[in-house]
Amino acid sequence: MRMRSLLNPGDLVRVGLDLKKDPATILAAYNDKSGVTKAFSLNLLTRINRELRADFDLAQFEHYAN
Repeated sequence: MRMRSLLNPGDLVRVGLDLKKDPATILAAYNDKSGVTKAFSLNLLTRINRELRADFDLAQFEHYAN
């Protein structure tokens, strides 16, 4: 399913990139040992399932910080 098909006229999607930080700093932030980033990512999929009626199987996802 394409994201576009889930959006209504006037909806917005924000994508951000930051190319100015040291790659080691970014990797450490996304690969935190306490699992905060992993939980955040899986929560986004959970919300997409609930709020946009998607059907992501969270058991099929792994957090890969690279």
